[in-house]
Amino acid sequence: AAPPPAPPPPRSPPPPLCTYVPLSSRFGAASADSERVTREGVQAASLALDRDPRTEWCSDLSPVAALTLDLGAPRLLYALEVTWGREYAAHFLVESSADGAFWRLQGEASNAHLPHGAQLLLLPPHCVDRYVRLRCTMRAHLVRRGFCVKDLEVHGCPVPPPESEGRYDPSLVHGMGVSVSKGGSAVDAVREPRPRGR
Repeated sequence: AAPPPAPPPPRSPPPPLCTYVPLSSRFGAASADSERVTREGVQAASLALDRDPRTEWCSDLSPVAALTLDLGAPRLLYALEVTWGREYAAHFLVESSADGAFWRLQGEASNAHLPHGAQLLLLPPHCVDRYVRLRCTMRAHLVRRGFCVKDLEVHGCPVPPPESEGRYDPSLVHGMGVSVSKGGSAVDAVREPRPRGR
């Protein structure tokens, strides 16, 4: 009698779920198109990443402002969480870029929270980029100066696909005690001059 067929080789285990990592505080460097100067010093962009609730980045008196994060390498991006200071945005855009020159719109939100509130914006699936930009386009009612951000965090996976296979648990973005908004698809893009020194 013929020998029984050999059993199939064992299947490789699936890759682990990608860790839901706070990318900005681990890998990020911040820059801004303006920083407010006070008697106490400069409210610099880096203060949005220091995890200190007593400090914040504030723009100058311009009606629009942008805060940009360089994550050091391409990352798989899930969500952006912003904790506003007293001067917050009624409308803002979230954009991402691979090179800091060509930007894609990944989401926007209106009616941002009251001062010191946290807001979480979910980004579209399979969003892989190195740079993330928060662009504040409208001041909230009764805000007479610029914008202030106490903390800006990008959540995602340090290793982009195919290493991570883009696998993660979407439930991890819920239950964080912040408002959740769904980001839009990449429906807009604009090329801008590369900043000096980058």
